[in-house]
Amino acid sequence: MLEKLPVVGLDDVNHRRRAREVLNQVLDHSFDDSRAQTSAEKQAGVTPVNKAYPPGDVRRYGATDGTDCTTAIQNSLASAGIAEIPENFTAKVSSAINMAGSGWVLKGKSRYTSIIRVADGFTGSVVKFAGSGSGTCYGINVQDIRFQLYDSSNTNLDIVGVDLSSVNNATVRRCRFEGVFSNDGTGDDNFANYLASGVLFNAPISAGAYSNTVRDCDFTYLEHGVLYGNGANGNKVKDCEILHCKFGVHAAPSSSVDSVYVEGCRIEANDVGIIEGSSDATYIRNRFEDNESADIEFTASSSNVIVLGGSTATSPTVLKNLGLAVGSPVIIAPDLYGVLSKMASDTVANQFYGPNVVTPRGNGGSALLPTGISDVALYGRGGKFVLDNNNAYSGRNNAGTGGFELIKSDTSDRVQIDPGGQGTRFGGSLSALGGGAAATLGTIGGAGPGTAAQNSWKLFFDSGGNAFFVPVWK
Repeated sequence: MLEKLPVVGLDDVNHRRRAREVLNQVLDHSFDDSRAQTSAEKQAGVTPVNKAYPPGDVRRYGATDGTDCTTAIQNSLASAGIAEIPENFTAKVSSAINMAGSGWVLKGKSRYTSIIRVADGFTGSVVKFAGSGSGTCYGINVQDIRFQLYDSSNTNLDIVGVDLSSVNNATVRRCRFEGVFSNDGTGDDNFANYLASGVLFNAPISAGAYSNTVRDCDFTYLEHGVLYGNGANGNKVKDCEILHCKFGVHAAPSSSVDSVYVEGCRIEANDVGIIEGSSDATYIRNRFEDNESADIEFTASSSNVIVLGGSTATSPTVLKNLGLAVGSPVIIAPDLYGVLSKMASDTVANQFYGPNVVTPRGNGGSALLPTGISDVALYGRGGKFVLDNNNAYSGRNNAGTGGFELIKSDTSDRVQIDPGGQGTRFGGSLSALGGGAAATLGTIGGAGPGTAAQNSWKLFFDSGGNAFFVPVWK
């Protein structure tokens, strides 16, 4: 208890001094033991530096705007399980922030105003789980933070923003990961100078890195927006904006990864939108535009891929090296005509699945269906599959060594069936001779049958649906 002093007068100097002292002690929580040091802080061995801020606010542990806040952030996490970066605040970090506890939360107020920026000379990962042995971390949350992955001289660094190696069920949301724009001399991106990766899924410690989600994040001027490493199975990227990266999403690790899932993202102005080299991946409802090399580039390790919906504009190639993908990839697009046209504009993609025998309208390339697909539904353009005049719908031969034309339209706008003369086999059976009048037969010569006796009739239907018969000799 404070000693009571007699009130001499409102203007008494000692009285005013004592009032200020009491007010200051109230403001810094000197009378509140729980705010002076919480039991969790005591257990973690953390002493608050500025008790005016609540537990979980990095300023409570000594963080100040524009300075190295690594220790303050780590102490906040260790003692409160949460570290919050204030608005309009830049927290520099000189070493990795270790999310060592399951359920820990690192957050800001906004992806634009709550900033974590690396100190000069930084290496490695800004945020990671630094477990050991076979340890795995669960359910960490990183949100509403702007990660600046370059140094004070605006030099891009070969580092990782959020490293989810051996982390399960984590969420990264509403964050921004950014490098610095590099000009190739023409005003376009010099992708070779983009070095950082925004988010990394990986399993170097154990078989972890399952069921993590990156949602509603921005990635720009990076080598990889999102990078899938070995064993990073079942991780999702949703509703993100990935612009001006060397690789928007890189899902082709040196070993293997499966069940990659990318949905609802804007993937534009990258060198390659998606590098696909995984098993059982799904890419759904993504928007591609102006990706310099390709929207999706396939590698030899790609198998059983599904690409559903979405749109593309101004990218020179939509699906590159699709022939390298195995296991009957399924491609369903609202504008299949546009997709096929841009597939064929790439000379490498032109060579998949055998010879150049199917020519989509408006280009000279091939677009053959993968082995194993028996039914194809075409949507868009009125449900039509349109070929240029005098080009054929073709099939492969049984040996798989070549192809032949099945049906085409000629320059007189007539339909040709079996234009290559392979021989036509009808599926319907022949009709037996009835009791009508005998047919008037002409002379059959050349390679025709050796007898003039009519064998049967072949049933056809005219444009009105009326049956008519053609005499058959065989």
